[in-house]
Amino acid sequence: MRHRQLAPQRLLLRGRGLRALYLYRGMADKGWVPGLSDMDLACVLENRGPREDFVLYSSLRRRLRLLKIFFPFTGELMLAAEEDFAGFLNCWGVKGAEFPGASRLLSGRAVEIKPQTQVEALADATEAFYAYTLLMRHFFSEGQPEPFLRRNCLKNLVDIRRYLDTAAPARLSRAAYANALGLPLEGFMSVERGEAAYQAFRALHTVAPVDPGVLSPQSSVLNPQSRGWFNRGAFEVACGVMAEKTGMRLGVALDSLYRVYVVLPDNTATDKAIYLRACGALLEARTALPLLSASPLVLTGSSFAMLCGLPYLNNPMLWADLAAPSNGDSGPDDGGVYCYNLRPVFPAPGAGPACAAALLAVRHFCATWRSLWEELPPHYFYTRAAGLRLLLETGAGPEFSTHTSLRKVLFDKNGAAAPAWRRYLAGGAGRANYEYISAQTTVLGRLADCRKC
Repeated sequence: MRHRQLAPQRLLLRGRGLRALYLYRGMADKGWVPGLSDMDLACVLENRGPREDFVLYSSLRRRLRLLKIFFPFTGELMLAAEEDFAGFLNCWGVKGAEFPGASRLLSGRAVEIKPQTQVEALADATEAFYAYTLLMRHFFSEGQPEPFLRRNCLKNLVDIRRYLDTAAPARLSRAAYANALGLPLEGFMSVERGEAAYQAFRALHTVAPVDPGVLSPQSSVLNPQSRGWFNRGAFEVACGVMAEKTGMRLGVALDSLYRVYVVLPDNTATDKAIYLRACGALLEARTALPLLSASPLVLTGSSFAMLCGLPYLNNPMLWADLAAPSNGDSGPDDGGVYCYNLRPVFPAPGAGPACAAALLAVRHFCATWRSLWEELPPHYFYTRAAGLRLLLETGAGPEFSTHTSLRKVLFDKNGAAAPAWRRYLAGGAGRANYEYISAQTTVLGRLADCRKC
């Protein structure tokens, strides 16, 4: 009955260029809770050229804005071309394998999904960090109803545990796995947000390799007299205050447009009080210093080092960014990675894992970039399209946070077809930039189809 009531959505999202419309996750099964759950949709598009792609995207965005007026509980929307949609789900571990059973086709023709297992562990570990990111956002959130926040924290904790539990037969179902853990999803009010966050922190540490020694005894300042927008002094003072309030040495990595990572010693993995003090100190620092307002993650040294080798945020080169931090002499739209008390000892992945991470990043980026087009900054699309293409074409690439190096290598390979960064930045989310990224993802998909690791 509930799916018959979705006729307005089918009407709004029906039209030329659409291959299929799926309802997935909560509302597609019995776990949907009115007032607390979102309506998540996946819209599969026909494969089109860049110009036709932009016209279709623009039409869909107008209809989706109307959809959200009538259905304000509309949540995540995935917009992907057919080949990219299938390529992503086929390689993306549990999340891809569970899609057929956790979704309902509302209109169009179903896309054939054939999950692959070769890179399942790498994809699942990456998805666990995405789930932890969402959990931390809800943990730090203020002004939303407590039942909504607790429910989302518990859901993401269960997801982290099942993504990492490679031997569990129930891991393809969030509800079944939650019941097996003794954490039924309907009992979300019995689990405090801080407890869910701490258990997730521990779970990520438990599966991580041994910390290679990422924490430094003192801050390594490359340029204390920063010439640009980044206030190195204020950053270091804020980090020092966080360490003092936490009661121990810690490290901070600020990926300025995307994330702020607080890195604790491994021996804190079993100390909930220290973890919660670190979270509280970070929350206060974010309020006092806008530089630290990016999405927060608090990790042990081991779990942070593991993240650096994953295709998280579609940047499999984060380890290289951290080894060559920025000095802040450009502008805030240029991004950059800034470090406090961290040593450049992040292990470079071997050739096989590095290739697998690059391919996963390509699949994820190609399937999700349209959904994020009006949400993330131009830096994300420019650096991911350029960096991933260079990785697949050459096997190596500059750090993703240094767009000037990416542009130089692109120009050397492709000539003027690669837009200059300032011109791209000025174009924002406009048509020319959209069509450029659309063309690049087509190339990326073809490169990934031909690449073997």
